[in-house]
Amino acid sequence: MRDRQLPVLPAAFCMSAPEQPFCFTMSSGANTFNKFIGTCIWQNTTKISVTHTCEDTDRGDSSSFGNFSCVQQGTQVQAESCTEHDGWQAFRVGPYFTVGNRAWTAMLSAVITDIDYVAPSIHAFSEFALGNMDDNLQLVPYPPIHQHHFHFFGSGNAFISDMNNHGDNQCVQEEGGTDCLVRSAPRNAAWIIRDPVGVSTQFNDVRHTTLHVLRTWALVAFVVTNITLVRTRQIIHTGIYFRPPSEWGHGNGNAGYVLRVVSETVGWSSRNFSYGGHDIVEAYMHTHADMLVDMWLLRGNTRMVFHQPEDVEASHEKLLSGEGVIEQLSHNIRKRQMDPHAASLACSYMSASRTEWLTGSLYYRRPRCRVGLDGHTQITLVLMHKMRNALFGDYYFVHSGVRIYVLGSEGIAMVQKVEEPVRTSWGFDYDQNTYAWKF
Repeated sequence: MRDRQLPVLPAAFCMSAPEQPFCFTMSSGANTFNKFIGTCIWQNTTKISVTHTCEDTDRGDSSSFGNFSCVQQGTQVQAESCTEHDGWQAFRVGPYFTVGNRAWTAMLSAVITDIDYVAPSIHAFSEFALGNMDDNLQLVPYPPIHQHHFHFFGSGNAFISDMNNHGDNQCVQEEGGTDCLVRSAPRNAAWIIRDPVGVSTQFNDVRHTTLHVLRTWALVAFVVTNITLVRTRQIIHTGIYFRPPSEWGHGNGNAGYVLRVVSETVGWSSRNFSYGGHDIVEAYMHTHADMLVDMWLLRGNTRMVFHQPEDVEASHEKLLSGEGVIEQLSHNIRKRQMDPHAASLACSYMSASRTEWLTGSLYYRRPRCRVGLDGHTQITLVLMHKMRNALFGDYYFVHSGVRIYVLGSEGIAMVQKVEEPVRTSWGFDYDQNTYAWKF
């Protein structure tokens, strides 16, 4: 049976019921942040220390590291802070000078000290903003700066993604644009992390090569909240990610995975999800759309997703490349839709992401998902990556997943344990155990 005769997947909730509050949430803190940052008086500070800065010494792009040249922090950049106003405080590191051509710039393992504590070694935040800032004290949009990642993390672990921003976190202009890079916790909720606290970012100037030098600063701003005044619930980052074995990701894909540009590629992953739908604060997808046909999140186990699961076993938590692999995988899924008790579509990247055409290119904006998960269920993530031409290079480095933010139990925070962390050029070696902290 031909694919065109098969039914399409059912619409995701955000498409069928866009009035649902989880489909889009504007940060309530954007107005106070913009007022604060626009009046900042910046002063030199020793409260943030940058271990390394890096620049691409060869042709770069938004997909691969190129040839990074990393230097010990010294004369390259300076650190500054802004005095507290409306509860906000901020640090910036720079300036960084870029001239386009998608070349990489990175600030690795900037450690922040002297943040107010809510308990020994514990910090809580009600709002934060991450991104690049220009000389006009405004967040720089994409384009021209693609934020490959910007993590504000605790426990010395740069892979903790409770507080983060990426290129596709920005909204379309009518929904706030860079205001979506400012995040606000729901009432009586907070992001809670443990020392050591740090930030890590890598970004690209995606303009075509130009003689105009763009000067920006890496910015982290936040509001510390007193969680002892209320029965606060911790905002916990969970979700599902595609993590094939890769030397880039230390064997588990934490740092992403590498695609061969000259071939189409598929992969899928499945896991249990145990948070009730009423606990979900927000959910959205993240990947690199330049290489994407689509990414689907489905409610159901593998036998509910695939007509013949055994035919797709080779692409479970693995990359499967070759001619026709996308057609084979999608046909298998759509054929299962014809039978009873098939998985339903929770979100599609291409359906959920609004787009903007700027400077001759298409840009994908924050793809929010109304995941509709309740109780204990199985979810499956399916990825289909397109083949591109040689202009993209030989390989393309991507991350792919669905970030789901849920509320934990009142008065209990799960924080990662760190015992005498050892600093490395990329951050800290750390003990991966977690423990419950009661307050």
